[in-house]
Amino acid sequence: MNFAKDAFIDQGFTTDPVLLRNALSQGKCYGGTALYDAIAASADKLSKDGKNSKKIILVVTDGADNSSTLRLEQAIRRVQQLSGPVIYSVGLLFGEGFNFGETHFARRALEMLSAQTGGLSYFPKSIDQIDTIAAEVAGDIRSQYIPHVPTARNRLLNPASAR
Repeated sequence: MNFAKDAFIDQGFTTDPVLLRNALSQGKCYGGTALYDAIAASADKLSKDGKNSKKIILVVTDGADNSSTLRLEQAIRRVQQLSGPVIYSVGLLFGEGFNFGETHFARRALEMLSAQTGGLSYFPKSIDQIDTIAAEVAGDIRSQYIPHVPTARNRLLNPASAR
């Protein structure tokens, strides 16, 4: 899901990394930011078409919502009513053009979206921190949502795990 003034789907569900990479690299972000509408639309799409019981939304945004028809509380309520998904947010709130008030409000909104849905929020200080944050988010998701199956090496190192 991509969002600017409106939210729209760049790529439907797929496990094809090439299709995902192509969709992510389109970069059609322009105009306003309809963050809350995009969150609600993503949650609706996951609820309707998602196959896995655990659902996650990763939001990467550079600012506060200024174009949604929904308010922050309405978007959070919509996600909660659908019994998920968990929202992880990455706020790119650095660089020129950000004033303290806008940054503070955007940070608060992303923290609320994540906290109220069981996720985490991240606020890198520069683009150089994005890879580290992506790895941390992936590790957190993996540890919570993918069951651990002990390997033969782990069973040798920790015999209690073999039981």
